Amino acid sequence: MNSIPRSTTRTAATDLFSHPATPTPGWQRLGMANPPPEEVVVMELRSFSNFSTVKEVIQLLREQKMVVLNLNLMSAKEAERVVDCVAGGAYALDGHTAHLGEQSFLFAPSWMKVSPPLSSPAETNSGEESQAVENS
Repeated sequence: MNSIPRSTTRTAATDLFSHPATPTPGWQRLGMANPPPEEVVVMELRSFSNFSTVKEVIQLLREQKMVVLNLNLMSAKEAERVVDCVAGGAYALDGHTAHLGEQSFLFAPSWMKVSPPLSSPAETNSGEESQAVENS
């Protein structure tokens, strides 16, 4: 009897299943040489006595780290001054700024996308109702 010889060559189908494809990381798709640091630095400032704290925050942004600033312990005038300085530094680095709450801010590096806050359906409906009451 003639038997059919087995082929020792691999086919594309066997290669497909024997070597799973690894996805390209997002940081490589963005053209970055190294992966971005996955760190969020949370800072609670008490006063704006010198410029060193602001420089520290801007340096963290240069290191591609996200920074959350809680300024609740500062006067409103000092907090505004800090936010203005850090927001200017973030803008110069093509970064992003987001207002998180009363006296809390997020500063993110350029590679990170910051979405606007989502409002809940209850907030949206109550706003429409109050406008309807005002118009009538």
